[in-house]
Amino acid sequence: STVVVETPVTEVIKIGSSTTHIVTGELNFRFPIDNCRIYSGYYAGSYKPRSGHYGVDFINIYQPWGKIYACENGTVILNTWYNDTGWMYAIQHGPFRFRYMHMRGKGWIPAGEEVVRGEYIGDIGMTGQAYGPHCHLDVKLDGHFIDPCLVLTCEAAY
Repeated sequence: STVVVETPVTEVIKIGSSTTHIVTGELNFRFPIDNCRIYSGYYAGSYKPRSGHYGVDFINIYQPWGKIYACENGTVILNTWYNDTGWMYAIQHGPFRFRYMHMRGKGWIPAGEEVVRGEYIGDIGMTGQAYGPHCHLDVKLDGHFIDPCLVLTCEAAY
């Protein structure tokens, strides 16, 4: 006989139309853009490292090149360019590290600066490896990727 062992996968557990969420305490996250729809969801690949889509792609259905906002109060820890993510911010929101990717241009808020929930931080773009204007948002908790929909109310964006 054969025993097959697969790496465990962290994923959203759906029961009916509800989704399991992480308790965020005092934090009350908003969507990174207005008129928000999910274009591509979270998928943690299980067959090889770095396979999968470790974030959620949000589009603004009325303004494809609209504004991006801070999801919660926090501190900018990175404002840079990478070939795959394009222009991006990493912002620490309490224990959560959010990365806002594919921005149209370099953000103006330097690392170390504080942002407040709903503050305009940049514009939707398609820099890096993006095939259309959107905001890719990924979230880490304790150094591990989690589905952004565990802290956002994504049901409203479908």
